[in-house]
Amino acid sequence: MTLVVAGFEKDGSIVFCGDSLITTKFSGISVKLTSSFRKIIPLEIIIRVPDFSPDGTIIRYVETTSSHRCIIAFAGSTLVSQHIINSIQGHLRRVKYTYDSGEYDYSEGRQKGAHYKLIMDCENNDKVEKTLWDEDIFNTPAELASELISKDFLIRLFKHCIQGVMDNFYINTNEFFEPEWFLSDFIVAFSCYETKKNHLVTFKMDFGDSAVNLVVEEIDKDELAMIGISRYNEKIKFSYQEKKENSSTANILFSEIINAVKDNESADLREIGRPVVLKMFDLHRELRDKQKEWRK
Repeated sequence: MTLVVAGFEKDGSIVFCGDSLITTKFSGISVKLTSSFRKIIPLEIIIRVPDFSPDGTIIRYVETTSSHRCIIAFAGSTLVSQHIINSIQGHLRRVKYTYDSGEYDYSEGRQKGAHYKLIMDCENNDKVEKTLWDEDIFNTPAELASELISKDFLIRLFKHCIQGVMDNFYINTNEFFEPEWFLSDFIVAFSCYETKKNHLVTFKMDFGDSAVNLVVEEIDKDELAMIGISRYNEKIKFSYQEKKENSSTANILFSEIINAVKDNESADLREIGRPVVLKMFDLHRELRDKQKEWRK
């Protein structure tokens, strides 16, 4: 099982803190499989820009240098979560920079709404790719393509990847099915050029009688994102609200997750375990120099 918590610092940066134990169930008892498992993972965002033939058609897309990251954390089924994260990483590494020519406004006698945009590699782009372009239509520095990274685009991409796995899954309604075999929840931190802020969003699976739905929630700057076991949630929330004015979010979460792991181990519950890892994120990048770990 897992416990990961994330929240904002006063400067708008984002803190993740979680355990790193992987377990399974055998005859109703938790069995430790491995420790030091990465549950908080930085992912690259790579934008691919068009390359043209002499006649003005797009012949391929060229990767730009990657300088943008987001961070994702998971709880629940390790196999399903890793499958979803692999899909998300694959999509993030193949983002396309493209052009929308808008629509012709007959009342004004002119084209309106033309703009550059980012799309997923799996989205239909035939109209653009079958057009003969003037050589200057994409004559834009590659770094400007990165400035189209937005909250709306990234949330749409994450939903697409998670929902795609869910849509391919059929819930077996017989008595042997256990939702925990599939259940996977995520916290994602990313930055947006449009809002000029960091954002923290949770993606959680909600199981009904015959379907599984995806619940998406953006976390407020004064709240916490929490996934995994709920045993320690209220204590962590209370401590955060009580101490946040006089202490950093990083110090509060690091201390609380360590205490939760100690308590869990003392009762031999085998739900969460060391090492405890803390990571920080700000403005499209992981702050690796601020990472901390507790193993004692």
